[in-house]
Amino acid sequence: IKIKAVSWSIRPCLRLELFGCRTDPHPTPTPSSRPTTETQPPPKNVAYAGSVKLSQEEWTDDYKNPNSDAYKVLASKVEKSIREVYSGVDKASLAFSNAMVTGFRRGSVIVLFNLTFTRDIADELGANVTRNLVKAVQSGSLGGLAVDPNSLTITQSAGNGNTGNHVTAAARTGGKSASGLSSGAKAGIAVTVLLLVGLGFGTAAWWFYKHKKGKHLLDHQQFNNPVYFSSENQAVDSSKNVKG
Repeated sequence: IKIKAVSWSIRPCLRLELFGCRTDPHPTPTPSSRPTTETQPPPKNVAYAGSVKLSQEEWTDDYKNPNSDAYKVLASKVEKSIREVYSGVDKASLAFSNAMVTGFRRGSVIVLFNLTFTRDIADELGANVTRNLVKAVQSGSLGGLAVDPNSLTITQSAGNGNTGNHVTAAARTGGKSASGLSSGAKAGIAVTVLLLVGLGFGTAAWWFYKHKKGKHLLDHQQFNNPVYFSSENQAVDSSKNVKG
């Protein structure tokens, strides 16, 4: 085969593929040098799993059975309350797709639920897509249900293009107390206060030591020479030492 280049831009470049029949009637199969990989498009929705504690609901074993009336009624209330949180015209509400209760746990009643958001808007908002729910729980009321302000946890599910479940940035604020400080922040403040108090005591002790030490060195000290009296057998008659 002879190939003659007719024209090119800057420098000639050639890619050639030849197809034919092997002379070996029983060819040895060789692996393809260019494996084909099919790229799966990302899912259209972003899913989050969460839990929250209902502070005024009493536990009943009926909540273990998804087919019981008690389970269905409470699940419907929770789902409706979450939908109300995302009923506005903000971007998070526009991204919201669905809320579904997946179960209940004792203590008093802990609700397990899943949230679904449309990917195009949810990706733009990132973790803040859950901010509406976080704010509602922090207020102590989710729709008509009383909730523990510090009980909310939300994690992004692993099937959303990430490497695993992780707590969203918005959900981390659910661990704060009513004063707005998390337990970690309070611990840090306590350690700082203890260090400052210890430093204060150390400074006061150093000043007191230096003050007393300086006074001891500079002030006039009176020394009393002790007088020792000997016994009668060793008494010295001073009159014998007087001449004349």
